[in-house]
Amino acid sequence: MTIQEVKPRQFVHCYVTLVQAQGINPVYFGEVPGTRMPDNILTTQSAVPTTPFNVLQLETSLRNGENIYKLFSNQDLEEEIPRIFTNVTHVRTQDWPYTFPHLDPIKPSDTSASPPKAYQPIILSDGIYYLNTMESVASAMEGSVIAARNVAQLMNLEPL
Repeated sequence: MTIQEVKPRQFVHCYVTLVQAQGINPVYFGEVPGTRMPDNILTTQSAVPTTPFNVLQLETSLRNGENIYKLFSNQDLEEEIPRIFTNVTHVRTQDWPYTFPHLDPIKPSDTSASPPKAYQPIILSDGIYYLNTMESVASAMEGSVIAARNVAQLMNLEPL
């Protein structure tokens, strides 16, 4: 029995940081003190290479005038937090080293890559299926559910 090779994949390292603070510091974003900042800030690494996070969002406002913010980043933000926020009273960071596979889709202009060689195999051998093959190009729970349904169909089973 021959088994198809599954290529090792890289994973994205993500940090989720919760910050309790009075507010977002406008000076950090090049604004003058007192500028009203948005509650949610989304960035991309290529758009703002000096911004160390991807998402900054307001989770809730507390009765004492403080807010709780959540940040998603690919690095620990401990040193940046006092510059990003004003009057920080609490910080908690969760480190997720294997958040999801690194997405590396084939570009339409890349004519050297053909789908059979570019993607992980679905059928590894007779009766052996690789449900997570699509995570190299799309990572979501919905994709895993679809993969499981597809394998059930490959095995001639009825999905539940």
